[in-house]
Amino acid sequence: WTPHALVGTAIHAGIAAWLRGQDDHTALQATHQALSDGFVEQETWSLLSLSKLVEKGYCALRDAIQERWGTALHPLYVEQADPFQDPRISRGRLYRVVDFARWQSEYSVEVWDWKTKINLDDMYLGEALRSMTHSWQLLDYSFHVQQWAGHPVTQAGHGLVVLGPGKPKVHWPTVQLTPERLEQWRAQAAVVWQQMWWQETGKAPTPMNFEACSDRHLHFGKECLFVAGCHQLCGNQTVYSSLYKRRKEP
Repeated sequence: WTPHALVGTAIHAGIAAWLRGQDDHTALQATHQALSDGFVEQETWSLLSLSKLVEKGYCALRDAIQERWGTALHPLYVEQADPFQDPRISRGRLYRVVDFARWQSEYSVEVWDWKTKINLDDMYLGEALRSMTHSWQLLDYSFHVQQWAGHPVTQAGHGLVVLGPGKPKVHWPTVQLTPERLEQWRAQAAVVWQQMWWQETGKAPTPMNFEACSDRHLHFGKECLFVAGCHQLCGNQTVYSSLYKRRKEP
């Protein structure tokens, strides 16, 4: 057992209470309750030390949200569970819970998912942020929020809380979206999920190599050779000219 996931869960519980209009005292109670519910006694972390860490994370994310949106939060959903959850999945296991969705305008919506890292050195920060800007989780949430709300999702992102080293910081990796892009993603996802199901059941050969890079790394832990063109630019070919020049004919 490690506390990493639990610390994030506790911070998010407090932020959800605060976004629903509760005061800081009540929100902090929610963080401590979530932490106590999942805590396992072990030698490395005490409940008290984790409580202090969670409070720091909660305050950092709360302040960052206030700095970003002020009092104009315009909430649409807070910790919204999928109302159309697949009945084949146990009701005790919610596989799609949207942390926060807000009205960007009268006709468009933003989707936000909170992430927490107990420790992330600056040398790895850029890679972590790049990987989040093409997160399938964000695209999945955005696709479904668009269906639930009946309005387009134009932006999605993570509020990434980094607790150390040093003072806690919050980063906002974001991605701009259109209904067309989400429909394209959904069509691609359906193909990939079918291939995964084929692989699990042995129904048909799988043309995709799931050990190779589908997000940010090649297999065996090697960094993807195409990170600059494929990932960092998120497939936007219009800006490729900044990295590549057309080859001259001999």
